[in-house]
Amino acid sequence: MKKILLKTILLVNSAFTLTSCIIIEEGPRPEYISSDKSFSISLEKAPPIAAQYRTSACDLPCKNTKENDWYFWRDSDQIEIRNSQNTRSELWIKDSQTEKVTYFHLLPEDLKGIEYNPVDLKLLGNDKKWESLATLISPESISTMMVVGETKFLGFDALIFQSEKNQVKNEVIWIPELQLAAKVSQIDGNHQVVSELSTLLKNNYEKPTTSEDFIKYQIIDFSDVGDMEHSLANNWVKKAVHAPGHEHH
Repeated sequence: MKKILLKTILLVNSAFTLTSCIIIEEGPRPEYISSDKSFSISLEKAPPIAAQYRTSACDLPCKNTKENDWYFWRDSDQIEIRNSQNTRSELWIKDSQTEKVTYFHLLPEDLKGIEYNPVDLKLLGNDKKWESLATLISPESISTMMVVGETKFLGFDALIFQSEKNQVKNEVIWIPELQLAAKVSQIDGNHQVVSELSTLLKNNYEKPTTSEDFIKYQIIDFSDVGDMEHSLANNWVKKAVHAPGHEHH
């Protein structure tokens, strides 16, 4: 039962660094009020997103908190999550004709990457629905939660979802206009993990991987990782320790 909700949000484990960015708006901390609004996910209404999130973890009462910042970019056919040091990136590309989703684990500093097809991801237990990737929360998880109020988050109207089961408390703050989870928090016993939208980026210094960037990468197929790990010419593969299935090679 542990981490049921947090498995649905894509947490990037990287050390905290600052980055230059332009903030669209920063609002006050949420003030909760009751709500009778309904909830739905509609990616047809989802605008492109360029954002920075922060994930923090601690044992209550949070005297020693670990914090990681990460970027999130969303477009109609591409989603990317990259750590703030730009050393690791996760890229999903959807074919607009077939709806097939291909995943790439990228090492931007080395201009190297590993490609996974849908079968690879399913075998590794790492296949994710496009809706979950695009909204940072699975529809199945949030559908089990109750809307308990409304709030303002970075100037946007937002809904507050909560649930509690087997001493695990979950909360999601959802921005309908953006079709995006702005905050996901879980308290399991005395351990708390929170992933929260810090800023929306405009004309930001950090940008997602473009097609021009991508052609500079050396991409290998996941099925070839095992053989290439033992080649001195491909020592970079050993650095991809966070890549899905790396532990199997």
